[in-house]
Amino acid sequence: MIEGSSTFFYADSGAELVVFVLFISFIFLGYKYVKLRSIHKKNQKELMQKVIAQTTHINKLEIDSTKFQLNPHAFKNTLNTVKLLAEKTTESIDHLSDVLDYMVYESRAQFVSPAKEIQFLENFIKFNQLRINEYGIVRFINNVKFDHHLINQPVLPPLITAYFVENAFKHGLLENKGDLEVTVELRDNRFYYTVKNPINPIKSPEMGGVGYDNMVTRLNVIFPHRHTLKNQVMDNIYVAHLEIELRLRNEEA
Repeated sequence: MIEGSSTFFYADSGAELVVFVLFISFIFLGYKYVKLRSIHKKNQKELMQKVIAQTTHINKLEIDSTKFQLNPHAFKNTLNTVKLLAEKTTESIDHLSDVLDYMVYESRAQFVSPAKEIQFLENFIKFNQLRINEYGIVRFINNVKFDHHLINQPVLPPLITAYFVENAFKHGLLENKGDLEVTVELRDNRFYYTVKNPINPIKSPEMGGVGYDNMVTRLNVIFPHRHTLKNQVMDNIYVAHLEIELRLRNEEA
């Protein structure tokens, strides 16, 4: 993990590879989708067995249910991004592979380490950045120290960072108007995550939809009274902020 601030720039690739990339991308995505559906069905069956056998585990069931809704939603948005940037061959496939591997495999866990979630976030940013031109600058500021005592501990739900970035690339005014800034930090036992992006001053931004609802549900179930979720507009900059109090599993009340 690299500490500090990183700025990524991406240039357009040759358009002559569009058809080939689309073909390869859809084969790859089809394989991932079939695998994801298989995992989804298997987990649904296991979930029903747990409902019958362990009716007292309500919180865990709610978390799993939300997670099953999250993956197909994120997969659909990822597919839409591939359609927009198929000409950017190598970068598209490499970042897509990293993002989907995390969605399919790591998201099966109830909790992941900050190290894994931050690595996913960095790959997710790089992948989505391919949709904007060279004037759209993304700053990923990683203020997490590699020796933090929680860095490799399973204390965060997987994909909890995805929605803010997805929303910024989907609705933010990034092409020629300004920068997207993503900041993560671990301080003491708290995780801080902030996304800032320019917006159209005429339109009033709203957070909502399946992704946002799932994130709110997961936070309320997993971190009741231990998280803060805020969003506001300051000088035509949309700021979304998440703060979570983290605890090791053996420290849970």
